[in-house]
Amino acid sequence: MGGDEFFVILKECDKNDAAEVAEKIRENINNILLNNSDIQLGISGGISEYSAEKSIEEIIKEADDKLYKAKIKGKNRIEC
Repeated sequence: MGGDEFFVILKECDKNDAAEVAEKIRENINNILLNNSDIQLGISGGISEYSAEKSIEEIIKEADDKLYKAKIKGKNRIEC
């Protein structure tokens, strides 16, 4: 999407399942230490669920809005 943003599209997965997957990704990234140092990585994420009534632009905007909500709430978290 942007310089440091990416999408993960999960087929046949509701937003609760997506939140579980996103949390596992976040935890795995959070456990990485850079160059054997104390520097720890983290990610924030936003989840949107597909609906035939929404355009792809609306789905992306919803996920992006949730991402920024996660950042405002303290980063390194997932908002659904």
